[in-house]
Amino acid sequence: MSLPAAVAAALVALVALVAATVWWSGGGEGARVILLPHPAPKAQPAGGLVNSASVARVVAATSAAAIVSLDPVGGAADLKRVFDEFIASGEPRERRIAQRAFAACVPAFLPAASETPSPEPLIRALPAGQRTQREAAYWGLFARCRGFLGDGRDALERTQQQLLRDLEAAEPGLRAREDLLAGNSARIDALVSQGLSAADPAAVAALSGSAIRLARQRDPDGADANLARRASAIDAALPLVACDLGLDCSATSLAALQLCAVQAACSGDLPSRWAQQDGIDLGAPEIRQERARLLALVRGGRALGTADLLP
Repeated sequence: MSLPAAVAAALVALVALVAATVWWSGGGEGARVILLPHPAPKAQPAGGLVNSASVARVVAATSAAAIVSLDPVGGAADLKRVFDEFIASGEPRERRIAQRAFAACVPAFLPAASETPSPEPLIRALPAGQRTQREAAYWGLFARCRGFLGDGRDALERTQQQLLRDLEAAEPGLRAREDLLAGNSARIDALVSQGLSAADPAAVAALSGSAIRLARQRDPDGADANLARRASAIDAALPLVACDLGLDCSATSLAALQLCAVQAACSGDLPSRWAQQDGIDLGAPEIRQERARLLALVRGGRALGTADLLP
C-alpha cells in the first residue's frame, strides 16, 4: 500500500500552490504533507469509514460552530480575514492558522511586477482534461485569497519572509519529518505531541508521513515488513482522523479545491479525492483500525509521543 501522497501534495501545494489539503505524505523521501487550511463543517470520510462501529464509538458529536473554531481556514471565504485575526497571537497554534491562510494564497497568486493579480496565468497552463472543473477551482481559490492581493508583491514577499522566520509556528509534522530525515531525534517526541492535538486537526493531518520515517529509523534495513505496513496504514489514517476532529473534508473545502486545481482530483469529498489521487483503499481494515486507535488516543487528552504514533 502506497502512502497518501495526496495529503502531502496539499501541504506542499499550500506553501507553493502549485502550489495544501492536507494531502498526505507519501512513503518516499520526497513525501510531503500539505497543510491546507481546512475547517470542517461536514467531515465525511471516504469508503463508508464513518459508519464503522469502532470509529463511531470514539467520534464525539461536534457543532458546526465548534468545528469552525478548530479549523478556521478550510471553509473560510476570506483567508485574509483569518490571517489578520490570528497572526499577532501569542499562541503558536493560532499563528499556524494564520500561516496556513497565507500559504494557501502566496506564492500561488503572487502577481508579477506591475501585473494585476489573477488566476489566469495558472489557468492558461492547464491541459484539456478536466479543464472546466480545474478552472472553476482556481477561481474559487482566488476569490478566497483576493483580500491578500491588494497589498502588492513587495509587501507579500516581506510577509512571507517574516512567516518563515517564525519557527515556533511552523507545522510540527513538517519539522518532525525534517528532523527524522536529518537523523535528529532530540525533539521528535515533543513535535509529535504538538501535532497530535485535538485542538488542531490540520496539525494531525500534517503528521502524515512521519510514521513511515519513524519506521525507517527503527529498522534501517527494512527487515520488518510488518512495521513498514503498519506505518503506512498510520500515515494513511492520520488525515482521516483529522476529518473526524474537525478538518473541513467536504467537497467545497479549501483542500478539496486545491486538489482539483493542482492535481486534477475534482470529484467527491476530500478523502475520496485523496484516495483517487493515490490509489489507496481508505476502507482497508488496517487503515480503519489505525484510524479508530489514533482518534481514541487524541481524544483521550493525555500528552502523546512517538510510541503512541507508531507503537
